[in-house]
Amino acid sequence: MGDNLTYQWQYRDNQSTLWFDFSGKTSSALEIDVSEQDEGMSFRCVVSNGCGSTTSSIANLYIRHPATITIQPENQAIYPNTTATFGVGAMGDNLTYQWQQQISGMWMNILGANASTYAVTGTLAMNQQAYRCIVGNSCGNTFSNAALLYVGTSIPAITVQPHHVRAEPGTIAQFSVSAISSIQGSSRSGRGRNNVALTYQW
Repeated sequence: MGDNLTYQWQYRDNQSTLWFDFSGKTSSALEIDVSEQDEGMSFRCVVSNGCGSTTSSIANLYIRHPATITIQPENQAIYPNTTATFGVGAMGDNLTYQWQQQISGMWMNILGANASTYAVTGTLAMNQQAYRCIVGNSCGNTFSNAALLYVGTSIPAITVQPHHVRAEPGTIAQFSVSAISSIQGSSRSGRGRNNVALTYQW
């Protein structure tokens, strides 16, 4: 309030204690083009008339960073009644997550699947089920790539058999075996085979 008011906006870099007049910014409102370098800048306004001047309180500028996916979910191959975990990596402020599954060609939200990872127990009926994640914040949403769940059965195949060992008393004899088990069509491209975890019992 007052007569014949003038305005002069000032700025201060986030690493500085000095205030500088903002050239040409002499109205009661300030508008600036925002860039990443403006993060943490401070602004204030000096309001004057013939009787003197007063300085406003300080207002800071904080940059909002949109959600950006940095790690895409990958296809998972499991046996029936075991658990697969899909995950997504993302950057941005105050991120939210919503996993979806594709049903009859439509993407549907999964109730309660609101973290960066989603664990699901597979059945044979779920083979080649597709999943994706919506990552968002106040700037908007972004969608991950779709990842497939492969559920199947395969008998393990031993690729390296244990060998005879000659050992002296008091020493350690070591035997080893190598095996592989895979599910048809479960490679990252959707073709070929993908290895699944094995257990061993001597």
